[in-house]
Amino acid sequence: MRKWLILIGIVLFSAIIGAGAYGYTVIKSPFSEDEEQAVQLVLSEGYLATVNDASYYHGSDAYQVIHGLDEDGEERIVWVGPDDQVISKKASEGISEEDVRAIIEKELAVRELVAIRLGVENEHPIYEVTYYDEEGRLSYYYVSFYDGTFIKRYSIRP
Repeated sequence: MRKWLILIGIVLFSAIIGAGAYGYTVIKSPFSEDEEQAVQLVLSEGYLATVNDASYYHGSDAYQVIHGLDEDGEERIVWVGPDDQVISKKASEGISEEDVRAIIEKELAVRELVAIRLGVENEHPIYEVTYYDEEGRLSYYYVSFYDGTFIKRYSIRP
């Protein structure tokens, strides 16, 4: 009898793990498809010759942010938004993630840095900094991609 209970427990545990993996795949699928379409667009339209990285940003609108090299071997960042709206900039036109880190270390009281990601707000490339402030609030800080000037910030109470 005990062997049967152990066997049933193993089968149920396996079924739960399998269902969780399947659910994750189903939920993640639209994001993967959007990323694939955006990568194909930037490659086929000649914005990039090679793709190094792609990420997702959702602010006012959803954007795929794609890093790569153009035909001249220069590093470029391409944002693909709604209706395949494309913003393409040389990485050298903007500040780096390290520059953003220096700005937030100088300007903000950060307890824990969660993420720095590229995005677009009001059709302007930005960096979104997600962090916990000294009061434990989840906070967002936005700076311009071009020069790091402050755009906006907000915090969510714990």
